Amino acid sequence: MPDLILFWHRRDLRISDNVGLAAAREQSQKVVGVFCLDRALLERDDVAPARVTYLVGSLQSLQQRYAQAGSELLIVQGDPKQAVPHLATALDAKAVFWNWDVEPYSQERDRAVIQALHQSSIEAKTFWDQLLHSPEEIKSGSGEPYTVYSPFWRNWSSKPKADPAIDLVNAEGLTDPESEQAKQAGAIALPTAQDLGFVWGNSLLLQPGEQSAQTRLEEFCQAAIQDYQEERNFPAHPGTSMLSAALKFGVIGVRTVWAATVDAIAQSRSDEARASIQTWRQEIAWREFYQDVMYHFPKLAEGAYRKVLKNFPWENNADYFQAWCEGKTGYPIVDAAMRQ
Repeated sequence: MPDLILFWHRRDLRISDNVGLAAAREQSQKVVGVFCLDRALLERDDVAPARVTYLVGSLQSLQQRYAQAGSELLIVQGDPKQAVPHLATALDAKAVFWNWDVEPYSQERDRAVIQALHQSSIEAKTFWDQLLHSPEEIKSGSGEPYTVYSPFWRNWSSKPKADPAIDLVNAEGLTDPESEQAKQAGAIALPTAQDLGFVWGNSLLLQPGEQSAQTRLEEFCQAAIQDYQEERNFPAHPGTSMLSAALKFGVIGVRTVWAATVDAIAQSRSDEARASIQTWRQEIAWREFYQDVMYHFPKLAEGAYRKVLKNFPWENNADYFQAWCEGKTGYPIVDAAMRQ
């Protein structure tokens, strides 16, 4: 019987182009996913019903994808520093694999999980997946991290990009006795967003799940990306990819996204189209730049990097703030963005 490897999903809710998951499958056929509903994240003040609705829908899709691959995705709830090692120990897992993150909370959490797993003689193995280049790859000539985008872009864009990681296929799930052990260790049925206290009655700009994100990427790269440089400036036009949520939750892999731009350039027929595709690539690099800076300067999670902006003189007008929340400032572009 193959050794069990648990793959802990966080910002990588997919089985395709997932670096850590592909590595787990390479080591063992018995790869089972796990996602922890972490109250420390669900109760943050920047979490809204639309976000949780998309998250739960993507988890539902991920469970279906695991089933198609022959395995399963387990759901646990609580503090992952205890829940993940407890589940791994109960199932006698050989290892827990996951993909690294840049945020201070995530790194602190992950170090605690690594320590707990080692205490139980369970291997912990981490990978970089959500970036085309890890923060340690992109450094200045003096070996320092970048704080300005332009030199970061020149260095980042000069480096070769990895191909998408292989999909999870022909995997193996838990036996019936192991499934019972998982339940006793805290595995639960996937709750709805409403079960978690989040009610969203409107439609989503992008439907959850890998297939929806892949379809959106293909549609964008077949048409709108060719005019992106100009059309992105008009909010009423469908000129952007609308893949932000998919990238945030890792419903689509960034190597897959980059590969799509390579194909788009190969199929382009004008310098203007190629310039537009390059402009969109620069937006991908901006995403990586911000994550790179967060990794190297974790204090950014608490406030501004530049000292001159740390005590910005805000006008704390409650009426103005409420008007902004409701999209009633009287500034059309601001109000339209809030309504969307």
